[in-house]
Amino acid sequence: MTAGRHIQKSQLAKQFAVDARTIQRDFANLRAFIDEYLPEYTLNYDRQNNSYWLSANGIGLNKAQCLCLIKILTASRALPKDQLIDLSNRLLKILDEKDAQKVKQLISNEQSTYQPLRNLQNKDLMNLIWNFSEYTLLHRIIRIDYRNQAGHIKAHTIIPLALTFSDNYFYLIGYTNTYQKNIIYRLDRIIDYHIS
Repeated sequence: MTAGRHIQKSQLAKQFAVDARTIQRDFANLRAFIDEYLPEYTLNYDRQNNSYWLSANGIGLNKAQCLCLIKILTASRALPKDQLIDLSNRLLKILDEKDAQKVKQLISNEQSTYQPLRNLQNKDLMNLIWNFSEYTLLHRIIRIDYRNQAGHIKAHTIIPLALTFSDNYFYLIGYTNTYQKNIIYRLDRIIDYHIS
């Protein structure tokens, strides 16, 4: 039962071939469990539709927040199209079906005509973002193969310090012992990497 989705007692009784009172007892047990172990949720009853629905008390995102995030992601053009669509769909799953449908309508035109930045080098950007974010916490020495602006690939040995986003690109700040200073690398230009 996802947050916001209404489930009718009669529908469940028919689906599981049991009496409506059995479903009523199941929901009573479920409500007791949620109250004790999942205080961030509430099991609600809608008398008008004779249905139950789960609400999240202040967790997750509302439709306006979801729309705002998707619009920012789309406008940045920083992700390959398949990753943008996948991430947008995952954000929409947080919402109830009615709100998700509204947001989908509001973003459909922008996403159908979406063009990522032409010079994105590495198409597996999401995994790079996650992996290098973790590496910044670990302060591990990493060897990267980096393609510069001219298209030449060179190996660098660095200690990742921070990951940032600016001017539509993700950047990695890494300390290099070779030059004894911090150098900024555009994340999508990292072609390969491994922990030294």
